[in-house]
Amino acid sequence: MSNLYTGAIGEKLVELSLLWNGWVPANLNQSVRNAPNIDILAAKDNQTVSIQIKTSGPNSQSMLQLGYKSANGVFNTKNGPKAEFIIFVRLFDKEEYEIYIVPFEEAERVAMQTYLDWKKTPKIDGTKRKRYPAVIRFTPNRNRPDVSNYQEKWAHYKDAWHILDKSAS
Repeated sequence: MSNLYTGAIGEKLVELSLLWNGWVPANLNQSVRNAPNIDILAAKDNQTVSIQIKTSGPNSQSMLQLGYKSANGVFNTKNGPKAEFIIFVRLFDKEEYEIYIVPFEEAERVAMQTYLDWKKTPKIDGTKRKRYPAVIRFTPNRNRPDVSNYQEKWAHYKDAWHILDKSAS
């Protein structure tokens, strides 16, 4: 499955879940891609939330690759409106998936922590790493326990659609 299909499936699953939870989603990047940091804008009552979606496919179940860190961080790095939440979708197969709704600040902190931890670890030949894609590792990694196992560490974010409701915070 190509990355484009994987991303599109993740977006559709999030849109469907938002609808089930009383939100009306609008996919901002469906055709024009005029909001590069926001995939979906959702409205409920008098509130709106901006969402960036990151999806991993069935072949990369242990971690979700986020792209390369920029000088501005990992998420919300482009000019324009910024996402308030990062939603991670882990696709296992056609009928099984997990969704984590994470506030931007927490997602950015974890992505930067994992990136910096990996970057400071020398390569096998002892040389410094130059560039590495930031990842969120959902399964435990015994070599890097502090920056892995987010399936457990973020269990409270799994299907936590209620955190989108600003009146709940």
